[in-house]
Amino acid sequence: MKLIKLNMTIVMLVGIIQIGYAQKTKPGMRSPIQQIFKTKLAQPIMVIFNEQTYYVEKGMWYAKKKTIYRLIKAPVGAPLKTLPEGTEEITSNDTLYYKYKNTFYKKEGTRYVVVKI
Repeated sequence: MKLIKLNMTIVMLVGIIQIGYAQKTKPGMRSPIQQIFKTKLAQPIMVIFNEQTYYVEKGMWYAKKKTIYRLIKAPVGAPLKTLPEGTEEITSNDTLYYKYKNTFYKKEGTRYVVVKI
């Protein structure tokens, strides 16, 4: 009887562990870790701001360390020459802003600057 209980306990523990390793995303979707880190960007725009180098691809901002690009929040004050495709215009307190995903830009001269709203 003790042997049966021990075997059942082991089977249940193995089952619980396997659930932890099960696929957590739908087939074809990227896991969150794959969305945060990349080893290659297709056509990034390099932006140098406050002595830091950033890379922008499809409106997403990345910082590079060695061979890995890490997804980051856009640094406030960083400039872009052109806005990403799909940017929305938003007016707040009589000021025109541009929003792409969770990043807001304001036009300053011929460029667009990341702002915090």
